[in-house]
Amino acid sequence: MKLKTAAQAWQERDTREIYEWAAENINLPSSGYAISGRFNVELSPWLKRPFEAIKDQSIRQVNCRKAVQTAGSLISDITLPWIVCNSPAPIMLTMQTRPDVKDHMESRIQPMLTNSPSLRNYLPADMKTHFTAHRIFFTTCNLFANSATKSSLQSKSIRWKINDEIWAWEDQSLIDDAKKRTRAYEKLGNSKIINISQCGFANDAEDTEFRRGTQHDWWTRCPSCKHEMPLEVRIDDCEEGIEKGGLVFDKQLLDNKDINIPRAVETVRYRCPHCGHEMDDSQRTRTLWKQAGFYKEQIAATPLIHSFRWNALVDLSFQSIIGDFCFAYNEMRRGIFESMIKFKQKTEAMPWVEKKEVEQVEITIQASDEPIEGGTNICTIDKQQGHYWVEVRNWNANQPVRQLYFGQVAEEEEIGEILTQHNVSNNRVFIDRGYKPDDVDQLCAANQWFGMKGATVSRMWRQKDRRTGLYVERPYGHPTKSRHGGYWFEYNANIAKDILFAKIKASEWTGSGNTIYGKHLAAEEKKESMQGKWEWRKKYQGIDNHGLDTSAMQVIAAMMLGILD
Repeated sequence: MKLKTAAQAWQERDTREIYEWAAENINLPSSGYAISGRFNVELSPWLKRPFEAIKDQSIRQVNCRKAVQTAGSLISDITLPWIVCNSPAPIMLTMQTRPDVKDHMESRIQPMLTNSPSLRNYLPADMKTHFTAHRIFFTTCNLFANSATKSSLQSKSIRWKINDEIWAWEDQSLIDDAKKRTRAYEKLGNSKIINISQCGFANDAEDTEFRRGTQHDWWTRCPSCKHEMPLEVRIDDCEEGIEKGGLVFDKQLLDNKDINIPRAVETVRYRCPHCGHEMDDSQRTRTLWKQAGFYKEQIAATPLIHSFRWNALVDLSFQSIIGDFCFAYNEMRRGIFESMIKFKQKTEAMPWVEKKEVEQVEITIQASDEPIEGGTNICTIDKQQGHYWVEVRNWNANQPVRQLYFGQVAEEEEIGEILTQHNVSNNRVFIDRGYKPDDVDQLCAANQWFGMKGATVSRMWRQKDRRTGLYVERPYGHPTKSRHGGYWFEYNANIAKDILFAKIKASEWTGSGNTIYGKHLAAEEKKESMQGKWEWRKKYQGIDNHGLDTSAMQVIAAMMLGILD
């Protein structure tokens, strides 16, 4: 079979819209896709305008802000083979991690390419070498698939740059490196950057890129009054006489003031903000919305960048959405914000903006009742089976951080004696909750201590700086309220240990002559867990590193208290 050259492919390029071309040429396999067979954009009409913007050579960047499970990833999956057949040039797909890349390529892209007969002429002759999880050398152009690391976003000039789930990239600044790959083609006037992502936090990389463009939200028309109406979970801006628009339900409260979730799910419906017409939770309603759907421009900006947003209402049942919302609302009443943050980001497709309730907890922690000249004494604790490792340090401006105590104790009463001896107030005590977290939560609630939990992945959290009012990245998260009433924080142990050893190297961290503590500090080393990613790991299993953990918590506690920048 004769292979097509790039020149032949260019001469034979199809001028139809991407989704029209895909309807004839793309056959989605059952592995990796909920709906297999010929691609049909009418099942997801909110994808049309983004596809049209991608094909439009007057537009340099397309941002797609999506709710989860709403066909958003199909945009990049369909665009890739369209480029190969109709606009061949170097392509780079960047995802959060190498495992993400491997899984996506092997479960979706590769099966789709081999499952579509019209694409087979474009596949490489040497499939074993040139058809891998990280690169495909087509007969017309090359595709490079990589993770979001500094090294992977260097060197190559790319015309088509696709960035996936940038909200989750560990290093948010890498979006700038990703965009720079297209500079050479930008000078020629034919570069294209495509960002497809759910939301993260206000002012992060995804939010910043989205706001740079002319913004469009997916709307529809009320089947009763025919007015244009936004498809939003909650609509407060309603016409006179309409109490509320969007999803409404019978707000029946339980004895503990929680929303009665079964009753909410049973009674949920969608109310037009113009005429008050209520629509039921049915496939017929969603079909009418799809048929009448369109993108409404919200904010005009540069014509070179266009941003499109749609939430879960386009394809998810009202019952599922309102069940998640009511659960998150009930949790938030208890001071637990995680579920509501995820609902905002994944269901409403909106970035989470910091709440006063969260900030107030942090203000309480930072209020110091100790004399400035004496510094602040902080106690950190690592709970183990049958005993505790306790460290107390004095933090004083422009002086080395002095260790006042480090050792192992068996009883909680001994911890109280240590706190009294070294003048440590209860709101300066931080205890790891990795072992028996419920017991730790009870201790924190009873003593006004704070729980600490090392994050399972190395990440940063967006925090509001109270001195400047600006949002900054910090290695600890927002407070989570336990069921016992106390609070605990997630933190990045890798960064904490980096800061710790930098202080040790600069002679800004002193011990107390405790030889056991020195052995604990030397128990870990920094190892490359995957290409370009380094983490602190134990040198061997069974070695004690408790002093290293308590000192890492000291660093995070000092940052939370505003002592350490």
